[in-house]
This record gives sequence, structure tokens and C-alpha cells, in this order.
Amino acid sequence: MLYRMKFFKHIILSIIALGAFAAPAKAQTDVKALTGALAETIREYANYADSLAYRIAVANRKNPTVLLGIAEAYNMNQDFDKTKRYAMDALAVQPDFAPSYVLLGRHCQYKFEHYEGNEAYKDSAIYYFKKAMEVNPLYPESYEYYAYMKQTDDPEGVLKMYLNLRDQRPDLKIGGTIASLQVALARKVDPADTLGTKLNLIKKGLDTYEDQGTENLTLDELYHYCRALDFAVDESKEAADKDIYRERILTVAGVAHEREATDPRFLSYMVAANYGLNRHEDVLKVANELFLSADTAKLHYRYMPYDYRYHGLSLIALDSLDTGLDRFSEGMEAGLRLVDDMGITFGERQLAAAQYEGMKNDVNKIVNLYIAQGKYDEAQHIREYQLSKKSEPTISDFYQVISVLESKYQKLAADDPERSIIQRELIEKYTKLEQDFPTDAEITSIYYNHFGIMTSLDQKNGDGNGVAVGTKLFNLEASNPDRDITESNRMYIAAYYLAVTYFFKDDYTNAIKYALHCMDSDAYYAQGDQIFNACAKAKPKTAKALQQAHRPL
Repeated sequence: MLYRMKFFKHIILSIIALGAFAAPAKAQTDVKALTGALAETIREYANYADSLAYRIAVANRKNPTVLLGIAEAYNMNQDFDKTKRYAMDALAVQPDFAPSYVLLGRHCQYKFEHYEGNEAYKDSAIYYFKKAMEVNPLYPESYEYYAYMKQTDDPEGVLKMYLNLRDQRPDLKIGGTIASLQVALARKVDPADTLGTKLNLIKKGLDTYEDQGTENLTLDELYHYCRALDFAVDESKEAADKDIYRERILTVAGVAHEREATDPRFLSYMVAANYGLNRHEDVLKVANELFLSADTAKLHYRYMPYDYRYHGLSLIALDSLDTGLDRFSEGMEAGLRLVDDMGITFGERQLAAAQYEGMKNDVNKIVNLYIAQGKYDEAQHIREYQLSKKSEPTISDFYQVISVLESKYQKLAADDPERSIIQRELIEKYTKLEQDFPTDAEITSIYYNHFGIMTSLDQKNGDGNGVAVGTKLFNLEASNPDRDITESNRMYIAAYYLAVTYFFKDDYTNAIKYALHCMDSDAYYAQGDQIFNACAKAKPKTAKALQQAHRPL
């Protein structure tokens, strides 16, 4: 009973307040301030939202600002049908009410950003934003959203519109957006830029940001300023120039961080810039603040894998190998979560996926560097450490450990006593994987490597050690209708080995069988033909019968 009394009291207060403070019908500024409270009121009483919205709409049916507030509330709940209904009601009262068109466009923009970049939503959003600009050419928010949607397609055209708006409305603070559009122009330059056009355009945008003064830029504008500086880092050819831009990132991000200490975007840029400057201790300091104190829900931001990447690489550089690898594991797990997180935009999901793949390559580079330096124990430690973190390791996870041993085996001299020890260890590991993952799609690769070890033993003592593994490899590839050229080559390599081995064992039937398969391949035809002819001399009838019965795989 008390809750219901509170609810209806809230309805009356909302209607009275909005009736008292609603903007005149023609006013189109400060709409957010007037609609925000109403939107939150409707969201707070979600179970009664429709009743509350109807009562407020009836009491304010001639006030487009209030009707837009109701539409905004439904938009916040992603109820587009009611969003559109009340936004259209506002336009019925005042056809040139630009904020209603902007709201309709924003909902379409949300759909475009979150549902795999559907171009139909993008086109609708642009239509509504453009309509808002037509009915009220001096309403700045129309330009802001239109620019966001169009700057990747037509940054030059949008920039001209903004420059024209600045001439007509010198009171507007739109310098940050103009700077962003100038940088967007740079992003459109052909990647094979040979005249330095891209960097010159970036510098122009950076100069515009600088002219505004960091104290006059909003947090979002400071974020785009950092993005532009990061772009300049990527495009600069000289290391010294890159470091100059990184220092500027630290300055700009530092200003923003002082203003809003929990915004993770600026901490993220500070982590990356410090890493680029090889200030590993500073990376650790800022990264710890990012992970411990940043508001991860702010602005729909979630940690990106590269936040963990720079932290992990700095830890590794400071000889904290295991802790650094832990950070990599956390970053890759974060990347996998983000790929399916509908709470962030489609573009952010794509970025997370790209960074996840980049982190996998980073670990591989570290391992390969250790291998190149002959530090096999360190390389194997990383692979075994990664394996220990997997709750359900795959065949690939196990093989990453084996591959380090393979690299060491290949580098050892043929007469090195350690080579025989590693050989036995590899055979044991291959056999274990073949038993544990008999139907895995990757198992033929294991058999192929196992086969290679066994044939090297044959070269030493010629006792046919590779027959069992070679036969299994051949049969697996022969039964795979989707095998590619690499897999077919493996099959013929196995067939050639088996044909030779059986020939020297005087098992001409099997030798002919595998020789005929070799003859199906251009690469192994000559070898197969030679073995077939040698066997045919000893067993002409068998050779003829098997040749007639043979069918290429």
C-alpha cells in the first residue's frame, strides 16, 4: 500500500514538475535536462511505465518536450515501438521539433552498432539525423550525431557542414568535433600513402585540438584527442617522433584523468604510451590503477585485451615471467568474453577479437624468441604454464608443449646423446596424444610428425619402425575426402615410405599396392613407377591383378 501511494505521488509530482518547467513549444535547446528526469522516473517504476507514460502524455499532450521525454524513457528500455509512437506524437504537435528526429535516429544508430553493422539501420539513422538538420539547421545535436554516422563515409562533406555551422553559430563549442573530423579525413587516405598526406592531415587535426585548450574540451573530446595522437604514433616513421606523440598522450590523458579518475579510457592510453616509451615501472603503476579502481561500466567500456597485454609484457621485461603470463591469460579470457558481449558495440567486439588474436601471436613471438636464443627451458615453461591454466586442454594445447621439444630436437647434431633422449620423449608424447584424441581433426598432423621421427630411426637401422605409424597416417588421409594439397602430400609421402619398406622386406603385394598410390601423384609418380616395375619382375601376375583393381583415391 505504501509503495502504491509513493508511486502515484511520484506521478503527480512528475506531471506538476514537468507542467511547471516544460519548455515553450518552439524551444529546442536543453532538451536533455528536461527529459532526463522524466525518463528516469518511468524507468524506476517499470511495472507501471505504460500507465505513467499515458497519464503524463495526456496532461502534456501539447508539449513536445514532455512527449519526447516519454519517448526517451522507452528508448532507454529499448522499446522502439513506443519510442517511435511518442516521438511522432511530439512531431505532430511541432513538425520542426528536431530533437524527436534525433531520438529516432539514435535508436537506429544503437541497432546498427550492436547488431553486426546492419546497413539498413545505419541508413535510417542518417535519414533521421539529416531530417533534424533540415527542420532546424541550427540545432547542433543533429550535426553531432550525423557527423558520427557519416564521418567514415564522407568526412570532408561533414567537415564542411560543421565549418558552416560554426560561422552561423559562433557561440557553439564545436572545435573538438571539427578536430575529430579532420583526423577522420586522414583515416580515409589510401594506406599506400607515399606523399605523407595522412600525417599532415593528422597534424592539422591535432593543431585544432591544441587551439581549443585541453581545459575547454569535454571528456569525450579528450578521448578523441588521445585517439588522434595514438594514430599519429602509428603513422610516424621516426622513433623520436613516435615518442613525442606518446608524451603528448600522457599529458592529455593525464588532464582527463585528473578530471575523472575512474574513466578507464585514459588509463588505458597511459598504459600503452608508457609501454611504448619503455617505462615498464610506470606501466605497472597505471595498469594496477586501471584494474583496481576504474569504473568498468562507465560509457559501456570494458577492459580490452591490450590493457592486459602491455601490463604482461612489462612484467616479463622486468623478469616476472609467470605473473606476466597470468596477465596474458586474463587478457585473452577478456577478449573471448567481449566477442559475444552485446553490451558493447559491434565495432568494439571486432576490436576485442583482433586484440585477442594479437595476444596469441605475442605469446608465440616470445616463445619463438626464446627458441631462437636456444632458451628451450624458458620456452617450454611458458607452454607448460599455459597448459596448466586450461581446465579442458585441447590437442593443440598439448602440441604447443611438444613443438618446443621438436625445435630442440631439430637443432641438435645427429650424434648428440641428448637427441636420442628427446627422440624417445617425443615418441611417448605423440603416442599419448594419438590415444587421447583418436578422432580429433588435428590428429593426422601428430601422426605425420610421429612418422617423421620413426623414419629418421629407420635411416639409422632400417628395421621398419615407421610402418605402423605410416600405415595409420596413410589410412587417415586416404579416408578424408576433404583433404587439401598438404594432406594429400602427407598421404603420398607415407605411401612412398611404405612401398620402399615393403619392397626391401620382399612383401611385393604391399609394395605394389602403395607404389600404385604413388603413381597417382605427379610428384611421386617416378618413384612409384620404379618400385612397381621392380616388383612386377618378381610377381608379374600379382602386379597385373593389383594394377587392374587399383582405383585412385
